Amino acid sequence: MINNMLQTHPQNLPNLSGVIDEYHRQHNWLLSLIRDPTGARDFEEKSPEVRLQQYRTQLARTADFLEFAGNPHTRYKSIHVAGTSGKGSVVAMMAAVLQQCRQRTGFHISPYLQICNEKLIVDGQMIPPSEFSALIEQFKGLYHNWLAADRAFNDLRYGEAWVILTYLWLANRNVDWAVIETGLGGRYDPTNVLPSNLAVITNVNFDHVKSLGPDLLNIARHKAGIIKPDGLVVTSETNPDVLAVIEAEAAQKNATLFRLNHEFSYSVEQTGANQTILSVQAPGHHYRHIRLNIPGQFQHANAALAVAGLDVLAQRESLPNLAQGIQRGLAAVEFPGRMELIQQEPPVILDGAHNPHKMAALVRSVRALYPHRRITALFGMIRVKNARAVLEVLAPEVSRFVVSAPRVYGKPALPPEDMAHIIEELSPNTELRVVDGVQNAVRAALQTVAPDELLLITGSLYLVGEARELWFPQDEILRQLEMTQI
Repeated sequence: MINNMLQTHPQNLPNLSGVIDEYHRQHNWLLSLIRDPTGARDFEEKSPEVRLQQYRTQLARTADFLEFAGNPHTRYKSIHVAGTSGKGSVVAMMAAVLQQCRQRTGFHISPYLQICNEKLIVDGQMIPPSEFSALIEQFKGLYHNWLAADRAFNDLRYGEAWVILTYLWLANRNVDWAVIETGLGGRYDPTNVLPSNLAVITNVNFDHVKSLGPDLLNIARHKAGIIKPDGLVVTSETNPDVLAVIEAEAAQKNATLFRLNHEFSYSVEQTGANQTILSVQAPGHHYRHIRLNIPGQFQHANAALAVAGLDVLAQRESLPNLAQGIQRGLAAVEFPGRMELIQQEPPVILDGAHNPHKMAALVRSVRALYPHRRITALFGMIRVKNARAVLEVLAPEVSRFVVSAPRVYGKPALPPEDMAHIIEELSPNTELRVVDGVQNAVRAALQTVAPDELLLITGSLYLVGEARELWFPQDEILRQLEMTQI
């Protein structure tokens, strides 16, 4: 399709190359805000007091810049989504439904899979490269004026800049609703300047333990911090101890809480390889025969949470034809890089399961679809993640491993040799190969997978994004995005 589009508009080809080059130049400027390209900051020992002060500073710095920019994040209604797993899927689902309810809807996920445009989406369309470049120029002007204004802060971090860019662009696009995923935790995440109409907490499990822990209850307190005074909150967390933390935060803020298996529930009416039919008993209505076309058993609870959240939101806000919007939105939603079947023969599945909770959900879903197939896993992680804990879940299901290291600016990968050592300890009899370069590793893995086996590419979402380049090259995606604007 991309080639056909380019051939249809040959007069645009010379400009198109320049647009893509400018996009990369502007994106590189944004990356320059990463002050520690080695990623050493993630391994520094910090006292709880120092870490807390840094959290409060990043939140205050983001709020100060947004105030200087005219508080663009207050110009639309919003939904804020936190949790250990499922955040991105729930964001995409809720945005798809709102769009079907004729609400102009933007959403933001973190991190992105292949191109940063994935973080800036309105009504299902990623920001085109030329518009991204213009947005960065707009941001640069504000940034330089903010620095010159002699305010309380004189610097921005990369993550804070992304939050500001997102809120600014959504205001530029005059959205009715913004659905925003947290970056880390919730309470002190830069996104939490948002005066959200609804807080959504998917679940709480072990991830980012050094930053949010050390235990599950501390992690839960970070997630619960997105709840707003007198607001609405929904959660699919069912662990009683964790739920008690969320309940306490809601009570303290006089927020109305809706919990899975208490105020809402769901059941699976029918399930197959390519489709699931759900029934959701939400607080306000019973939604039957909801068709969900994205695979993965873990998506059932995500979909129920999205439906329940929108149902309770409709008690306060106008969401025309919500029942129909739920049917159409969830049937249409797509989310690349999560249980994504990118090739049929042999089957190749992409999923960025980078913590034990996500990996357990992935393994269950893969085995439900392919109960008897031998699995070859292409695996890689960044150093800050607990690779051993993830591999303890994955290794028993894998007949053959290929390991490689993703390349991520500012986030060093775990050396493949270290991963190989862990695998040898956990599964000493499993075939194992170390390959330099993710795309080389994909090719090597495909050469070893028999037609009746499957290849699972998993671990770091960054590794999954690099692997996906073989099927969907980054610059081709950018060209197609730009061509849709011509």
